[in-house]
This record gives sequence, structure tokens and C-alpha cells, in this order.
Amino acid sequence: MKTQYLMAIDVGGGSGRCLLLDPETGATRSAKRNWTHPVAPGTSGLGYSIDTNDVLKKLADASREVL
Repeated sequence: MKTQYLMAIDVGGGSGRCLLLDPETGATRSAKRNWTHPVAPGTSGLGYSIDTNDVLKKLADASREVL
């Protein structure tokens, strides 16, 4: 039987994390990627311009790292 894993992804305001768990052994691997978001114009500092492509790329990189 093939080993099965659980993967969790945590997306926060300044970083994202990926955790891989082997439920049979309890072994884990994790990776983190940081990002920043500039203040969006016209928001008086209350809004941010989020580059979703950058966020997804960094989450994919973290996922590949743990695999």
C-alpha cells in the first residue's frame, strides 16, 4: 500500500506555510514563504494591493519543498 500524507496550507497576511504530515509515523515537514503587500492607492492606508499570482507561486514553491 502506498504511503498517504496530509497537507495543510496556511495563508496569512505576511507569509504562507505548508505542512506535510505522515499520519502513520507522525513525521512532518514544513516550509514557509514570506511576502509583502503595498498599500493600495486611495485607501488611506487601510487597503493593500495583493499580488495573488505571487502568493500562489510562493505557496506552490513551499508545497514542492515539503514533497
